[in-house]
Amino acid sequence: MARSWTLPVPGSLARRKRWRTLDSGAGSFVGLNLVPKLGVIAHSMSICSHGLGKLAMFRPDLIIFDCDGVLVDSEMLSCRCLSEALAGYGIDLGVDQALDLFLGRNLSAVFEYYEALGCTIPEQFAAELKTEVRTAFVSSLCAIEGVNSVLADLQIPHCVASSSDVDRVAFSLSLTGLAPHFDAHLYTSQMVRRGKPAPDLFLYAAERMRADPRRTLVIEDSVSGVRAGKAAGMTVWGFVGGSHYQWRDGKAILREAGADRVFGRMADFWRTERQAD
Repeated sequence: MARSWTLPVPGSLARRKRWRTLDSGAGSFVGLNLVPKLGVIAHSMSICSHGLGKLAMFRPDLIIFDCDGVLVDSEMLSCRCLSEALAGYGIDLGVDQALDLFLGRNLSAVFEYYEALGCTIPEQFAAELKTEVRTAFVSSLCAIEGVNSVLADLQIPHCVASSSDVDRVAFSLSLTGLAPHFDAHLYTSQMVRRGKPAPDLFLYAAERMRADPRRTLVIEDSVSGVRAGKAAGMTVWGFVGGSHYQWRDGKAILREAGADRVFGRMADFWRTERQAD
């Protein structure tokens, strides 16, 4: 008879403290190259092909996108699958707990967490979870609203760096029609020794794309991803438009993690907060 494990409810992932935005006239961003008075537009900097009225706050040489929660709205689907798969082994993990503990982390983090609690997850769990996730994705996975337009207009080198395995990333992008935007420029935690929040994956992606980390922009939805990008010396924008932030204060969470900017709609990708309001 399998033992039942109840996951201890952790404290808040990040203190829900409100951060006041630093206001600098036409722009409100920390750690970015703002030139608000000059009104430099993205189009003139070749950042995007129709950037009229959008400030060129930062001109990166490379943009690295996380996949889950940034390109595809998959985080809730994934966490539900994880919760249900663990329940089959007598492990109680709520979806909210899964988000707090494992958002932006790879599957190794799940195994390590439960091993530390004295609970060994069998080897076949990974294959079972993969099957459940693929089934859920085929049924319900969607691209983040507006991201296809952002990618179509980019005139800057860009790639994906994800904690998911490369098969899942490729599958997700193919299902949602986003694969052509990235070709083979997919980098995952399988390719480095340490996953997020360590900087290894982002540094590896920048090296493969021949970009200076200091001139690289990361788009992330998780605390671990934001911390990884900052540890890599990159500018990080937090994105909170995924369904997993519908009832959570994502802006406060990601700002506290160190994000240089946080936004909630891909339509506002190149806009300042004041322009987006």
